[in-house]
Amino acid sequence: SMEEISVRTDEIRKEIKEETSIPTCMVYLPSGEKVPEAKRKILNVFGEGMELPLGATDNLNTFWNALQREIMDKMSIMRGRINKDDELKDVVLLKNETEFHYTLKGLACKYLRQNGYEVKVETPVELTSKLPEETTQEKKIIPDLTARKGEETFFIEVETCVPTKKEKEEYESEIINPYKRLVDKMQKYKGKEGSHLVLVVPNIFTFIHTKLLRDFSEYIKSKLGMKISVHMIDWTSYPAKLVRVI
Repeated sequence: SMEEISVRTDEIRKEIKEETSIPTCMVYLPSGEKVPEAKRKILNVFGEGMELPLGATDNLNTFWNALQREIMDKMSIMRGRINKDDELKDVVLLKNETEFHYTLKGLACKYLRQNGYEVKVETPVELTSKLPEETTQEKKIIPDLTARKGEETFFIEVETCVPTKKEKEEYESEIINPYKRLVDKMQKYKGKEGSHLVLVVPNIFTFIHTKLLRDFSEYIKSKLGMKISVHMIDWTSYPAKLVRVI
């Protein structure tokens, strides 16, 4: 019940480090679904080549913990490859940036460059003059990545979906509605009608919040007048692939 959840939240928070790199969830099976089927679905979210013993246990919690350890190991390996990649010298860990965000940004940048895109990292972009009079500084936005191929420009936003300490203070809450948070963060793109927004999010977020991401995509198209696609990372190899989910 919600009452039980509200009571247990404070207890659980004490057991979790303040800075959590990967969102954590509890998984419940749909009626009639078998545990092995659920394991395979969850595993495939991170990449079809992911290897983890599916028959080791019928306990989903144990399986989930093992999967998180596997993903953390892969993240560490990927981060090391990014650090040593000469093609990614302009991808650096910024002040107050999490290593998770840095890793997702580096993997996305590598994938785009390997596929023929010209990519700029953390580069200011001017808005169009459709907005009301503002200062020059207010008319600039800084996407995580700006990719260009042919005549089309893509703005790539990497979202870890983990609120920062600053955001928690602004919202005056430890828990922030993920839809509202995404909508609020993308308001900076007002004035970029017709552009293409590419959202890169954690794999498990796409698994849990498919409807939310569809609703968010409709908002971007109808309210901001932008094209949008949502992607996750295939963690099975380096360079990693961007996999479109919406």
